[in-house]
Amino acid sequence: MPGNITLDLIRWAEKTPDAPALLFGNESISYRQLDQTVWKLAQHLYDHGIRRQQVVALTIGNEILLAVTLLAVARLGAAGISLARSMGAQERLAAAHQAGICWLLTDHETAAMNDVATIRLASEPAAWNATRVRYGILEESPVAPWQIIRGSGTTGEPRLLPISHDQAAARFRGQALASSITPGDRLAGLSGLEFSISKHRLGWALMAGAAYAILDHANPLDDISRLGVSLLGISVMHAEQMLSKPDSTARRALEGVRGIWSAGSVVSNDLRTRIRSQLSENLWIDYGSNEAGHLTLARPPDVFDTPGTVGRSLPGSRTAGRRCRRPAPVCRPSRPCPRARRRHDRRLPR
Repeated sequence: MPGNITLDLIRWAEKTPDAPALLFGNESISYRQLDQTVWKLAQHLYDHGIRRQQVVALTIGNEILLAVTLLAVARLGAAGISLARSMGAQERLAAAHQAGICWLLTDHETAAMNDVATIRLASEPAAWNATRVRYGILEESPVAPWQIIRGSGTTGEPRLLPISHDQAAARFRGQALASSITPGDRLAGLSGLEFSISKHRLGWALMAGAAYAILDHANPLDDISRLGVSLLGISVMHAEQMLSKPDSTARRALEGVRGIWSAGSVVSNDLRTRIRSQLSENLWIDYGSNEAGHLTLARPPDVFDTPGTVGRSLPGSRTAGRRCRRPAPVCRPSRPCPRARRRHDRRLPR
């Protein structure tokens, strides 16, 4: 479905309202509950002054709240950008200037940014002052990107990677088809939602009507088996950590996982062999960009038996190499930002 990526959430909330959308600990949130919560937070943010095309920074530690906030900001047609709590004051200031940040949403007392309006969010929806939801706040065809990723170029300097709603939806749809994700699947990642790849996996789940499990990152193996995770995203670091365990704890936890995603460019042949022999034969390797989304997927047996394979292109994607010297197109916020200064008028690459 084209347009705002949260339209898929609305569609599944109508089609399978009681199906689980988010899993965490011993609790779950259904598609109906998630959609209603996103509407309520979106109205709360709108009432505070957040509007379409404004850039909204997110520094949120509670991953349930972060998931809801990502969707609420997207529903308004604003652009979200995640800033780690560990960032220093100067780095935050540089990010604000570079991205033209108008607002900061946070659940931390110490995360304020000078000259950027801050909204501190309580984790309980009852604390959000949205007495009546006006459904007209939905931006059905957003111009602003749904996410702005701060990546590093070859110089090591942070640069902005804007991901539009249409681009994200196409990548979500392609990955869901290539991975055969169904409403019965439960997706999870060993990286937190502050990482762009985990935001993509959340999108893959909601595109397909599946559930996204938020794991206890201090002890994820128990959650993987207890929550019935069927598709799991890992990094090389996570793989090495599981391989370092002296017993078969990790292998037992992964028995019900039908696909283990990892990024292809850093998965060596030696690591593939060790994962196959010690953890699971269900290794899937994605190629492309962790920030912008993946382009190809290699699955067993090719991932083990075909040297140099990068798998098959995701449905709807095309890959080509080219050198582009023209500047990216720009967009300007539709309304002045609160406490606006000149830096708030900076244009964002689309």
